[in-house]
Amino acid sequence: MGKYHAMVSFAQIQRILTWARSTKHKVTIEFENYPYKVLIYKYIRAIDNQGQIVEWHRAFGPQPPHKVLTSMKIKKIMVQSPSKETKELKNLNQLLEKAGGPAGI
Repeated sequence: MGKYHAMVSFAQIQRILTWARSTKHKVTIEFENYPYKVLIYKYIRAIDNQGQIVEWHRAFGPQPPHKVLTSMKIKKIMVQSPSKETKELKNLNQLLEKAGGPAGI
């Protein structure tokens, strides 16, 4: 899996969000040994293990999304298509490639 710290820029997160919105894909990023996840769909949100939205500040403190992805070990990335087909990606590079353009991580 993508069990490493990746450098992710604000622009790259915006690219993933724009892609998710335009294609109606849901991206869930789960971290190692952490009770909250990042959901990228219409917005970038924090969710708990039951999939309920929680306040970003409660889950990740004052860190913006690109800092969260840079500072935490990613356990897995799940991408759900509008037809509910789910695919697991190995790392953020694959997600960035899926969102269009070179990964650059």
